[in-house]
Amino acid sequence: MNILQLRSGYIYKLGGNDLGAMSGLRAGFGLTLRRFQIDYALVPYGTLGLTNRFSLIASF
Repeated sequence: MNILQLRSGYIYKLGGNDLGAMSGLRAGFGLTLRRFQIDYALVPYGTLGLTNRFSLIASF
């Protein structure tokens, strides 16, 4: 079964965040294909700018 998952969110830290107000935003998606799952996230990370995170999960 193929399943597409969309996600977004905001991480709020009490006392502020050294990386800026926008660093709490998160957006991404996941795709499940039989025994495999692919995840992607776009995350702002201060002076590094937008970072891309990928993961691949295999179930046995």
